[in-house]
Amino acid sequence: MTGPLAPWRARLASRRARTQWPILAVALTVALVTGALLAGMSVLVTATEELALRSVLGATPAERTRLEVRTTMSNLRGDVDAVAARSHAAAAEVLGPAPHTTTTHVASTLYLVLREGSTPAMAYAAAMQDVLEHVDLVAGSLPGAPFETDWTDEEGTTQSRTVIPVLAPEPTLEALDLELGDRVELRGTFGLGDRVLVQVTGTFAAHEPHGGFWRADRLSGTGWRPDAVVPGTGGSLTTDLVGPLLLDRTTMTSGLVASEVVHTSYVPDLSGVTARELPLLESRAARAGEDVPRLVTASDVDSVQVTTRLTEPLRSAGTALTITRAAVLVVGLLLAVVAVAALLQAARLVAEGRTAEHSLVRARGASGRQTLTLGAIEAGVLALVVAAASPFLARGLYGLVARTPAMRAAEMDRPTAITGTTWLVAAIAAAVFALVLVSPLVRRPGTFVDAEAERARPDRKGFLQRSGLDLAIVALAALAFWQLHQYASPLVRSARGLAVDPLLVAGPALVLLAGALLCARVLPPFSRLAERLAARGRGASAPLAAWEVARRPSRATSAVLLLTLALAVGTFSLTFLSTWRASQADQAAFAVGADARVTGLTGSAFSKPAALTIPGVASIGSTSRADGKIGATGSRGALLRTTGVTVLGLDAASREQLLDALDGHPSARTLVATLGDSAPDRLPGIELPEGTGALDLEVLLAKSGETMPGLVTTVRLAVQDAAGLIRTFDAGTLPVTGEPQRVVVDLASLAEDEAEAAAETDGPTSARTPREPLRVVAAQTAWFAPGSAELEGWVGEHGGSTFTMTFTVREILALPRVPAEDEQVTGTPVEPGELAWYAKVRDVVPQTVTPEDGDLLHARLQTNGFTIARTPGTATQTTWPATVAVPLVVSQSLAREIDTGSDELALAVGEQVVPVRVVAVTPDVPTVAPGTRAVVADAGALAQALLEQGARLTDELEWWVDLEDDARLAALEAHVTSLGGELDSRHAETLERRDSPLRVGVQAVLWLVVLGASLLAAIGYAVYATVTIRDRALEFAQLRAIGLQRRSLLAVVGRESLLVTSLSAVFGIGLGAALGLLVAPVVSLSPDGTRPVPEVAVVVPWGQVGLLAAEVALALALVVAVVSRTLHSAEPAEVMRAGDAR
Repeated sequence: MTGPLAPWRARLASRRARTQWPILAVALTVALVTGALLAGMSVLVTATEELALRSVLGATPAERTRLEVRTTMSNLRGDVDAVAARSHAAAAEVLGPAPHTTTTHVASTLYLVLREGSTPAMAYAAAMQDVLEHVDLVAGSLPGAPFETDWTDEEGTTQSRTVIPVLAPEPTLEALDLELGDRVELRGTFGLGDRVLVQVTGTFAAHEPHGGFWRADRLSGTGWRPDAVVPGTGGSLTTDLVGPLLLDRTTMTSGLVASEVVHTSYVPDLSGVTARELPLLESRAARAGEDVPRLVTASDVDSVQVTTRLTEPLRSAGTALTITRAAVLVVGLLLAVVAVAALLQAARLVAEGRTAEHSLVRARGASGRQTLTLGAIEAGVLALVVAAASPFLARGLYGLVARTPAMRAAEMDRPTAITGTTWLVAAIAAAVFALVLVSPLVRRPGTFVDAEAERARPDRKGFLQRSGLDLAIVALAALAFWQLHQYASPLVRSARGLAVDPLLVAGPALVLLAGALLCARVLPPFSRLAERLAARGRGASAPLAAWEVARRPSRATSAVLLLTLALAVGTFSLTFLSTWRASQADQAAFAVGADARVTGLTGSAFSKPAALTIPGVASIGSTSRADGKIGATGSRGALLRTTGVTVLGLDAASREQLLDALDGHPSARTLVATLGDSAPDRLPGIELPEGTGALDLEVLLAKSGETMPGLVTTVRLAVQDAAGLIRTFDAGTLPVTGEPQRVVVDLASLAEDEAEAAAETDGPTSARTPREPLRVVAAQTAWFAPGSAELEGWVGEHGGSTFTMTFTVREILALPRVPAEDEQVTGTPVEPGELAWYAKVRDVVPQTVTPEDGDLLHARLQTNGFTIARTPGTATQTTWPATVAVPLVVSQSLAREIDTGSDELALAVGEQVVPVRVVAVTPDVPTVAPGTRAVVADAGALAQALLEQGARLTDELEWWVDLEDDARLAALEAHVTSLGGELDSRHAETLERRDSPLRVGVQAVLWLVVLGASLLAAIGYAVYATVTIRDRALEFAQLRAIGLQRRSLLAVVGRESLLVTSLSAVFGIGLGAALGLLVAPVVSLSPDGTRPVPEVAVVVPWGQVGLLAAEVALALALVVAVVSRTLHSAEPAEVMRAGDAR
């Protein structure tokens, strides 16, 4: 029959398509919607990979992409050009396809500049590429070529010397007491660099000191540091450092100057990097620290230091892409489950509409294979339409999504191409549609009588329930969910980084399907219960509606299953979105720690709180942050088995802000509870009058016995303000003469800063913490003698003898400011008070630190010449006893590596080592990256311990600002910018984590899924209602014939729909909320793809869920109203005659 049936199949297919086009149109609509939604997700991923990646990487600041190579020469007269060439080749190997700009700087070793009656200063020369574009010539002229001249040294010897003209930073003349045209000799330190004679031909001022160009400069373009640490003194000796003394590259590499450092900087352009190139570039950047030194190192190189943060933006971008793909897959599979249910519903419509036709064809002799072939041809044609149209519909759908404010703000509203992946997704959706459409024909064909009997007596259980496959799916879902929770993420780490695990991302979809199938299994008992309850009523509509659902549960099950899945997916998507957004805000608060965090302010630390206090500021806290090492103390205070840590010092105000920002998070509660009593709020000390801006000291420095050549003392005072903040102020390096000396210490004009702040804010604000009165709480002295031939002779003769050194402050006058030159400022005498003083020393022996005869400070120390000539002797006088151990709270990652119960722990910060003890362990430390080894101490307790060890407490602090409301943030940010600082805010960090181009796609896909699930639910239910009313036409006609009114029939349909919708809403919303509670914490990831800190708190937006349910219910009501219109137009007699004829 194959031959004769071939034209018959073609004629039948064509005739059937023309007569049954409404049924096919409905099925095609469902398939097109499904294909467009799934392909739209692919377009969204493509847009993220193209538009968002280009936008984010192209806008990445140079500070985060720069690759810097610092090569230290072993031969100070070596070939600099060869070293630079090797560095360029290594950088090209690392940066690969990304074009880059190159900058090369060459710097000399540190030279000494001798000064009469003072500590030698330090200076360095440099040749910096394109430097003239980054400086202004203030005075003089640009340097010319080196020339020869006669030079007479300090010993009176005249010889011919090469003079190198240089362009010096503006502060150089004052620091070295020079004038334009002066010549000065630079002497190599530690025997390096010999001697160089330079002539200052001009001075310059740098553009944007601390900016990107000046990163390679020792002084970051400032030109002068008055308190630079002298190498080899352990931080106890400081002096003036000036530089760079600029000269051209030819002179720098000619051998006249000791070229010690070749600094090359490479800034790549990442705007053209594609998603495929990203992993390779990240891998190369991660290996740069190993590969570049290997390629640059040679016999003329001592060391190669590579600095780059390039891996951070690359890894961040790659991780964000992976997270977006994972989110799309997770919710895409959920939507696919709903889509398959909707397609099955459409296939049921087509199959049931053709049941009689298929039975008649089989009764006339057609085989099952022939009818299957006929259906396959028809399904294939429809699938081709779906595959061809879905990508274009998907691009249009993306265009609608891209017009939302969040997508526009992320610049994601630009056109995007249809990629091969999108065509593949559309083809898969079309293939699934074809299979679903053909699947009813695969069953073993029965006779016409069998088909009619099946229609009259439908099975109460579906295929999945009869076979037990639904229970098997439940078991598989439980296994997938368990595995997902074991991994705690749908992502897995591999040798190439983070990747999406297909099995893990399928877990939520399996859980959804399993839950829906369980709901379908309990539907028959619910319908029977509803039938019994309805039978007790008086009307006919309720019992008839419940009886229909109970009589044909398979049909109702398909509708309930579809609506349950749609509402569950919508509820889960809304829950996931709300949970994800809340988690990003929590992570932002954990990362920032306060409403705002300010860094980079210049000036005294005491003046900064006043400068930051503007209307709307509730409180200001100070925080120190440094890198350190922790370990056990060995002999002579050395640290053993050290572990690198981040050291955080929080004052009381910062801890309270942290507690408020994190809403009582356990880590914040631990810090507040355990560190509160670490140090007193105020220390005893020499109290200064209010309005003190400077101190005029009368200092006596003396030594017993023979005069030691060049012996000087560096004096430093520690001052505490009323808020507990301690800072150190240098009094300078003074010669030990045995005679009284006057020295002025600048306290940065605190009174003037307070007055200016009050004027800017229209008077004092209640939020301002009083910073006065100030107290002098400690004094540090460092005794040393710079090396010289005279000193060597003295040590040889007197080095072994013991002598006494005396430091006395006889008088302190409090001044309102530092006097200008020739200005007379009246000071207020400061009273010493009754204070107990304590001493912490190194390389000296204290005899007494108790002031005598009205002195304010006094120390008598004992040592010998050998000791002082070798290393500075230091003494710190404090108004508190020596610190036993600083209490610490440590991170869990650090607690695993150290003995937290040890009494021999010590912490090294810089060159100072202080004893510590662990009082608590917290899983993670706020404002520090999760998993980082970190320690937290009270800022005051840590400062006191560091002071005892001779540390200089700098003004480089973070200022945490608590605002009355977020509306004040813009004003604060503008104010901080005007002060030259930088501001990080919790609000800005939250926006970055939520709405950056690489993150906004997650939200877009969730909204897309909510829309798609609702649309499929409405279309699917329309199919269900159409099939139900059409197949029950004879039944409705019979009811009309026995007297039931049309109004009652409409009530039957309405109550049946209400029952199905109500059960679906209960099942769907409950299942979606349960899925959100179980799965949302696992799939809500941090920006680096790891477990979020703090832990995710699930947020179910019941208001939005209720609105979603109401919208779906309204759509279904409209569907029922439209479909039920057929009841008005049908005549009972005609329907019954048609039924008899059939």
